[in-house]
Amino acid sequence: MKRSAARLISSNGFRFLFGTGVSLITLYLVFQKVSFADLGQALALVDPKWVLLALVSVGINTLTKVARWKGLMGRPGEGVRWSQALYSFLAGSLLNWIYPARLGDLSRAAIIGNQGPGKIFVLGTITLEKIIDTICYALLIFVLLLIIPLPAWIRNTTQGFALASIAFIFILGLVVLQRGGLERGMDWFARQGPGWVSPELRSRLITYLRSGLSSLDILQTGWRIWVIVFWSIVIWATAFLTTFLIVLSFQLPLASWAQKITASLLTLITLQAGISIPSVPGRLGVFEYACVLALGTFGVEQALASGFGLLLHGIILIPAALVGMVSILILSQGRSPVGRE
Repeated sequence: MKRSAARLISSNGFRFLFGTGVSLITLYLVFQKVSFADLGQALALVDPKWVLLALVSVGINTLTKVARWKGLMGRPGEGVRWSQALYSFLAGSLLNWIYPARLGDLSRAAIIGNQGPGKIFVLGTITLEKIIDTICYALLIFVLLLIIPLPAWIRNTTQGFALASIAFIFILGLVVLQRGGLERGMDWFARQGPGWVSPELRSRLITYLRSGLSSLDILQTGWRIWVIVFWSIVIWATAFLTTFLIVLSFQLPLASWAQKITASLLTLITLQAGISIPSVPGRLGVFEYACVLALGTFGVEQALASGFGLLLHGIILIPAALVGMVSILILSQGRSPVGRE
């Protein structure tokens, strides 16, 4: 019975139905007290110059993520052209928006891994990428806690992320410091592993483990670490800037620049927590509801907040969908050869 329930919960059909339910509920909560006239009026007052700057910020944010990923691949990724990394990243981002199971990350590992670094190694760099972002997210929460007392609903939601970041730091540090011991353990397993594991399987497992661990070599190279730190700062700074520019584009009742900055930061943190919830493709409903919750903390009425959410969602999603589809087309036709730069 338990196995049947677990199989049902992990099935694609259940995930789709669950995600659809979440999106429908959040859409109802977003627009239950909002008329189309009020929503149209809120969007009509948007200042287009800030929207254009927000689009530029989204573009810089995407390019910076690719640059950081390329840096995380280190020497094994030197044979991968920047354009190939860009196309695979854009295609993977689109797939992540469509599918809740992070299928896009697996596609990135498959595309770039086949070019030389190896799928497991590339998957390790993507995992490291997610760990770094989780740590940055926890730091943002800490900064916001210093500015304002967080509402209970966001404080409770983000506690798990903060604990996860601490766990990730501890595990990463342990793996890096005990790398020699892990290598010796793998050597022992390869020579004298359990008899019920065939030598061929042991050899394959060790190859995968070594490939995955090699993705952490970047943490042992001083100057490369600082490059990754720099790109991570730019990534999160442009993510904040995009939200801040959309705040400026609206006639929001935020009296001071400090309020606008704080509201933008809270919205960014809430969005990161909200879009991790499975929903329909594009996170429709969940994205907008996160904006309504965050801006509602500052007394922004629901019509303005929902219009803000729709515009910010469109600024992020529509360009990602367009360039993602183009990237998938280019990759499928083999127009981006890989070789030494």
